[in-house]
Amino acid sequence: MSVKSVLRDVLRKLTPTESERQDMQLQVKKIIDVLTTGLKKSFSDFEVQVEGSIAKDTWLSNNREIDIFILLPLETPRKLLKDVINAVKQVISVPWVERYAEHPFLEFSINEYKVEVVPCFKVRNLKKLKSAVDRTPFHTQYVKTHLTPQLRDDVRLLKGFTNGIGVYGAELKVGGFSGYLCELLILAYNGFLNLLQEAASWKHGHIIDIKTHYKNAYELRKLFDSPLIVVDPVDNSRNVASALTLKNLSIFIAAAGEFFRTPHLHFFFPPTTPMLSISEVLSKMNSRGTHFLFLAFPAPSVVSDILWGQLYKSVSALRTLLESNDFQVFRTDMWTDEQTLVVMIFELEHKTIPYVTKRSGPPVTLPQHTTNFTSKYIENENTLSGPYIDEDGKWIVETKRSFTKAEDLLAKNLFSNDLEEIGLGKYVAMEMPSAKIYMDTEIESLLNENQVFLDFFIEYLIKTPKWLMKSS
Repeated sequence: MSVKSVLRDVLRKLTPTESERQDMQLQVKKIIDVLTTGLKKSFSDFEVQVEGSIAKDTWLSNNREIDIFILLPLETPRKLLKDVINAVKQVISVPWVERYAEHPFLEFSINEYKVEVVPCFKVRNLKKLKSAVDRTPFHTQYVKTHLTPQLRDDVRLLKGFTNGIGVYGAELKVGGFSGYLCELLILAYNGFLNLLQEAASWKHGHIIDIKTHYKNAYELRKLFDSPLIVVDPVDNSRNVASALTLKNLSIFIAAAGEFFRTPHLHFFFPPTTPMLSISEVLSKMNSRGTHFLFLAFPAPSVVSDILWGQLYKSVSALRTLLESNDFQVFRTDMWTDEQTLVVMIFELEHKTIPYVTKRSGPPVTLPQHTTNFTSKYIENENTLSGPYIDEDGKWIVETKRSFTKAEDLLAKNLFSNDLEEIGLGKYVAMEMPSAKIYMDTEIESLLNENQVFLDFFIEYLIKTPKWLMKSS
């Protein structure tokens, strides 16, 4: 397929139909009317308006997300934001969930639309920001002012591309490209193809400063220290790409170059996970010659960003625990449905290590340290051999290990120690009494019970990015 034919097909699928637009407009109007009418009972000065991709007309077909902002006068006390949220609860007739970022906001679903209602302050000057979300109306206005109809289509292509290669979303779970970042990139390069052509040769630390707020690249990199720096045109103190990880920037760079070599729909609409039977999955797992330790436990009941932050922290801490006890970790990963279950994966080079381990001591030329070392081990019940002097003139002792099996190490530490001292996140640590450890093929039962986790584990084993797979 040619680049043009691919983009033509993609845009046809990503662009909202007239019917979708009409339904979206109807839903937005109904929500705004309900909120405006209800809030008038308690507040006299406020505005209710739609923000985000709906307001900027950069939303995608089948998108069902609506961002509604309630703008309050700048002099409004912050404590009244909670009162606004409580008032909203009284006027909507569907179940809601209260979330917290810098301050509370509300989520609910209505007619298959996911709605977020966010209170903020109406500021005329960004130097007078009272909360981070006060910038959002400025972002909306900037994008609406500068995007042409053609560039809006290019934004849709970029959102579809980043979503297809798995790097769309600034939330901690993803660490990718936000919608606003996509819009600014299209503006900066005047189109999707121009962006991809340039991005294919980006280096880490690449700078985009649309309004040339800064003239010194060195100082700018010191200020932000990020894999990609995109200066917010409406607030030069902010890097719009701050959430983007080095890994995801690298994926984007690689995929941009590959798209021109082999343009295909897979970059936008990845193929489904290959269908493998449980026996095929276990066989593929065994063929690696490594060993798998799975740690499964209930998902902590916290908001997504907190959950993922705790999981990343905990996986890193457990990897450190394993490796500090000489269990070499080949690769780690984790999966969660964010509601009921978390599964951490530690792929080990060996699940069992020898009972004996060698510890190096000081050289004999440092007698002040020699005495301490030899006296510590000379009659120690854990000493198997030594202390003795090796070919390099150092004291050596061979001692018993505390653990020779990885699962025993984890079990001992997870069910009896101070888990936060190990480095586990607070909410993850609270779920450890219910945790289960599976070694290698013991995971078969969980694979049989959970199709979504099975799909995830198949992708773990295959690992090849779907956008790199050739069309069948």
